Amino acid sequence: MNSFQEPVHDVIGWPEYGGRDDIDAKFEQAQQFVDAYWTHFDDPSGVSADLAELKRAVTGTGPANPMRTRLTLHRLNRIGRDAAPLAAVIAIVRGVLDPAH
Repeated sequence: MNSFQEPVHDVIGWPEYGGRDDIDAKFEQAQQFVDAYWTHFDDPSGVSADLAELKRAVTGTGPANPMRTRLTLHRLNRIGRDAAPLAAVIAIVRGVLDPAH
């Protein structure tokens, strides 16, 4: 029997981050950071794709593969953990993936 259950994105993590508008704003700030400093990344389009993947997983606007989401989160953390806009996105995703975190 498969015990996997899709997370309930409308409940998990939202109050902690000020609602969906706040989360959308954080992702937008991170994307603007990548756009502004694209020369600092080996693969800026890959970072943008990672942001889009994580946003889809957090907002529930597309099917999320939990393993892929965690790998994407790990990659983004490794690439941009010193950048405040990316760190904010990482914190949001971790909060939604593991509300007890």
